[in-house]
Amino acid sequence: MNTTTAATPSRWARFKNSDIVYYFLKDKVAMFSFALFLTFVTASVLAPFIAPTDPYDLSLIDIMDSELPPSWMEEGDSRFFYWVPMIRAGIYSRPFFMARVCH
Repeated sequence: MNTTTAATPSRWARFKNSDIVYYFLKDKVAMFSFALFLTFVTASVLAPFIAPTDPYDLSLIDIMDSELPPSWMEEGDSRFFYWVPMIRAGIYSRPFFMARVCH
């Protein structure tokens, strides 16, 4: 008597061969949307490292700096090469920090 039992595939193998994965990999819009979603999640997780400033740290904001010209102009300050004082730098940092749900 020769009894052969077929090995049942693991859950991961069944998931990889499922219709959901097949149709997801064939749909270009779904792939692009998922890549965009992962980009936003990664940016929000890495916000403290990639954002130029912490927009919620009020000790860094000096309202009087908003009137200073950039460094290449007369009477310019070398801290503001791109004419982005700390009050305006929050505009670039805020989307990264706002995407974070928990700290």
